[in-house]
Amino acid sequence: MKKLLYGLIGLVVVLVAAVLIVPALIDWNGYKDEIAAEVRAATGRELVIDGDISVSLLPSPHASVSGVRFANVEGASEPDMLRLEEASADIAFWPLLSGEVRVESVTLLNPVITLETTEDGAASWVMQPDTAPASAPAGDGGGFDMRLEDVRIRGGQVRYLEAGTEVAALEGLDAQLSAESLAGPFAANGSATLNGLPFRFDAGIGALADQPQIGRAHV
Repeated sequence: MKKLLYGLIGLVVVLVAAVLIVPALIDWNGYKDEIAAEVRAATGRELVIDGDISVSLLPSPHASVSGVRFANVEGASEPDMLRLEEASADIAFWPLLSGEVRVESVTLLNPVITLETTEDGAASWVMQPDTAPASAPAGDGGGFDMRLEDVRIRGGQVRYLEAGTEVAALEGLDAQLSAESLAGPFAANGSATLNGLPFRFDAGIGALADQPQIGRAHV
């Protein structure tokens, strides 16, 4: 009886160790094409990952990706709507077992976002999905409750152009954001320079179905 008990305990230990260690041994770069295909299906745009993708569960769930480029709308003067040097995320382990993705922290390093309207009136932020992503049927949120507890942006830049002419530029963006869910409520604070004028901000926005809360900006 003892041998059977010890054997079962040993089997459980091996299985748990495999679940925790195997993700670190997988070459996640081999999934770049699949990730790009999902993004293309959902947005109609191309996503390119020039750097590496890594995922690990020890000592806590962690994922990172570097060298990300997301295509702009056709006809835009800038080819990329988003360029990102690196993104990393730490995820709470135990909530995953109940179907909740609780992102404890996300860091975005040197993101560059270019928002543009073209001469024919197309806008970079308006996207046309090719098809519903294969992993989630249309109209289905996938069954996950996602919470963003701590999102940090370092060295961010946001440009707004009209027909190739720059109208506004937000530079040196250092910010901290959080969201109770993908539908809000949201909170943000940080500092940046808008068209050469430095300012600080501290704002909150209610759930998307609610009225926004009052925000504060300091120049």
